[in-house]
Amino acid sequence: VVLVLREVLRWSAKEVADVLDTSVASVNSALQRARATLDELDLEDDEAPTRPSTDEESRLLEQYLEAFAEYDIDRIVALLRYDVVFDMPPLPLWIRGPEEVSAFMLGPGAACRGSKLIATSANGLPAFASYKPDPESGAWLPWSVTLLEAEAMGGATNARVTGVHHFLAPFLPNLFRSFGLPGHLGDADPVVSR
Repeated sequence: VVLVLREVLRWSAKEVADVLDTSVASVNSALQRARATLDELDLEDDEAPTRPSTDEESRLLEQYLEAFAEYDIDRIVALLRYDVVFDMPPLPLWIRGPEEVSAFMLGPGAACRGSKLIATSANGLPAFASYKPDPESGAWLPWSVTLLEAEAMGGATNARVTGVHHFLAPFLPNLFRSFGLPGHLGDADPVVSR
């Protein structure tokens, strides 16, 4: 747990200590033991998944945004790896595989059709902010910040999305403000902003 919180989520030792109700020294000690355990596993380089380059991630994000802006589910699914995970914490929605993602996006997720998007990054990953159309006001309102995890698949144009993680603004009222994103978009704003 300490390894994931510190190394993956990039929490500070104090934040981890607070969550786990322990001391910073205990967190640092646990992290040191976890790193030593990983070193002992002596994984071969070809066993570890490779992450796409920044350029590959940028191209993948651009392709995903274009497909999403057109709500072209076939194009979105073509960008997903066979075991992609699609979730919306804190909702109990956890989907695995392109077919399930397609079914969701054509079903309950279809409410996002017509959204406007702003490219960004979060936690070192390509991401985008999504604004859903609000028929009552005529504006596009903050809906989610979505992070795309990706893995290189053996070529500059073969990166695939392995995770689509939506963090929903209704559950995180300061989410968009913390990214410096506008509080709403209007008719004059482009469908996709970079």
